[in-house]
Amino acid sequence: MYKKHFTPTLLYLALLLLTTLQSFGNPKIDPIRFSIGTKAAQVSLNEEFEITISAKYLNIPPGSAFVFEGSNSFKLKVVMPSGFVQTGGDFQDFIGTELTKGKTSASYTIKGKFVSTGQDGTFQLLRSHKNSDNQSTFIEVGRLNFNVNSGEELPDNRTARIMLAGTPGYVPYMTMAELRSGLADTAKAVYISEGARSGLFKYDPSNLSSADDSSLVLRNGTKRYVRDYVGPADVRWFGIVGDGVTDEHVKWDRMLLSSASSFYFPPTVGNVPYRIKKIVIPSNKKLIFADNVKVHGMGNRVNGEFMVMMYDKRNITIIGKNVIFSDIKANYTSGEQRHMFLMQGASNIHIEGIAANDGGGDGFYIGSGSQKYSENITLINCSADNNRRQGLSIISGKNITIDNCIFSNTKGTAPGAGIDIEPNYSDEVLTGIRIINAKTVNNEGAGLVLALGALANSGTFVDILVTGHNDQGSFYGALVSKGQGVLKGSIIIENSTWSNNTYSGFVANNYGIGFPRVVLNQCTAYNSNTINNTSPILGSAMRVYREDNEAGDQYIGNIKFVYPHIIDNRATRQVQKGIACQDTQAGGLIKAVQIIDAKQEGIPTDLHFTTTGEISIIDNFEHNIFDMGTGNRTVAFYNYARFWHNKTSLGPRDLTLFKAWTGFPDVTVEVTSANKITIIPDATDSILPLSPTVGKKVSSSTVGSRITLSKKSADSWFIKEMIGPWVVEP
Repeated sequence: MYKKHFTPTLLYLALLLLTTLQSFGNPKIDPIRFSIGTKAAQVSLNEEFEITISAKYLNIPPGSAFVFEGSNSFKLKVVMPSGFVQTGGDFQDFIGTELTKGKTSASYTIKGKFVSTGQDGTFQLLRSHKNSDNQSTFIEVGRLNFNVNSGEELPDNRTARIMLAGTPGYVPYMTMAELRSGLADTAKAVYISEGARSGLFKYDPSNLSSADDSSLVLRNGTKRYVRDYVGPADVRWFGIVGDGVTDEHVKWDRMLLSSASSFYFPPTVGNVPYRIKKIVIPSNKKLIFADNVKVHGMGNRVNGEFMVMMYDKRNITIIGKNVIFSDIKANYTSGEQRHMFLMQGASNIHIEGIAANDGGGDGFYIGSGSQKYSENITLINCSADNNRRQGLSIISGKNITIDNCIFSNTKGTAPGAGIDIEPNYSDEVLTGIRIINAKTVNNEGAGLVLALGALANSGTFVDILVTGHNDQGSFYGALVSKGQGVLKGSIIIENSTWSNNTYSGFVANNYGIGFPRVVLNQCTAYNSNTINNTSPILGSAMRVYREDNEAGDQYIGNIKFVYPHIIDNRATRQVQKGIACQDTQAGGLIKAVQIIDAKQEGIPTDLHFTTTGEISIIDNFEHNIFDMGTGNRTVAFYNYARFWHNKTSLGPRDLTLFKAWTGFPDVTVEVTSANKITIIPDATDSILPLSPTVGKKVSSSTVGSRITLSKKSADSWFIKEMIGPWVVEP
């Protein structure tokens, strides 16, 4: 800290006014006069002052001089001296506008201060054309110079001298080799002219250690010139060409290890792909791709090599629009671990507008690394097509968002899913998993798989929400796979549609009741069972099921269907059952399945449900009503209907109740025409309290009579509701 009795270090101003007009190419005159100046006569270290930059449109009489087209527009840069820090003002590099007779001037300000003194206090004002960028040519059109004077205190009334000078010098142009050879001499800024690597480099006396990388830093002896740019670094500065043939992954890796934090991939000549075998992205990097850029693999990765790897990395963004990363899947006929994008133990990863196609494993893989989960991962508008194992695997993660992505045509090795949420080990995590408006198409396996068995009895809590999932033509639309033991949590699948699936739209297979309840809210299965399997279970639109040879818990189920919608509008119906609930294992039983207000179109009423287990069916909108019509009927697990009546019957009808188990869904019978309905229980069942004797029938012929029966014990139906006269038959 400076004390008052010390003589301060003062910086005195010498302003260089530029009166000679510059131009681009070979114009004869620049129609804009630029100036840079300040009202500050002298400033001390850390004293803030303001610099003004002005541009004035000249009134050049027609015919008096040739003015190059477009030269009334400009962009500006300022090469600032070392030791100066900008603290405010509206000026920033590449600022500019267009001047006309209606708009004859523009001005900008730089606020800042010197925090240290250097050899030179010169501000250079550079101008270029309106479409200029880091690769464009800039020329000097103004200069402001501060001279350093340290020593005796000056009188208060002393003012800075303004010195005029002749024609200014240009920022010298040269090659990298020429700069390294010393051609820059005392220049504080040079323009390197080397094709795609061209750009402005500034001498940085404070930089004493950076290596010459031919990209961002050039070195002449002990002097280092640093590339002056705004925004992302252009990958061409690092020698990356994208010729459609050459493997440039070494250059990519070297570039990603540079000091730049963001990188821009421009379109290639002829839109041929960039080519890489594999890369590793370090933390704190951003990759920005021009629209429709392609990045193609070499097709030579061994199993366990990943095209884009982010292991234990943080803060990475990969963004573009219609950008395609692809490999050569045909070269990978074995193995399943050649993923396109791998994130393990990664945090704060944002990928947007990127496709991951034709890989020898997964398109995208999110899992555990040294940290047992990846966290805050977002995929937006991404896709994965024609990968060997999955489109997307979520193995272990917290706060994973998959938004508006497409996963299609997975084929090669199991599971072959569009999206597979499947932990490998009990110490992994699945919380805050959000799948939003995902589309899965024509996958060899299911569109969506939830296989959480590895987390059984781990004490962890899962939290998974799938909303707006749309599957077209995959083996299943969605599959909830084996759960054995205990796992707590929440699984919700809502507002989803599964169309034209090979088998069922939704399957819960061998899913134990100790696992989290799966809630399906307003989900639709449309024209399921395209293979036309005639099994009432395998050919169903939605099913809760277990094969007779599958090991698992004694009871399966714990699925809640809320407003399920099943449609078969084909000329020949192929859906064999609407919702099938069946455990074919000996002694197995489905429990805790609830079906609320199912709507089924194109499915006969007696084919709406198969119900082996303790299943609750609620039908507030009376979609599941069966008219006994011309024949006697049987209530059984394979042709259950909640509500039976005889509206079109022309004579008496019998309704036989099969030997149902405890918890079988309620059955309601109503007399709607003046014909008798007789309810016949199994020979070992009674209807209580009306008929305590087993095997006794009850009947009514009074229009409006209604009875609802619940199976609450192994050998008895209990009357839950009775309206009108019902009598016990002799």
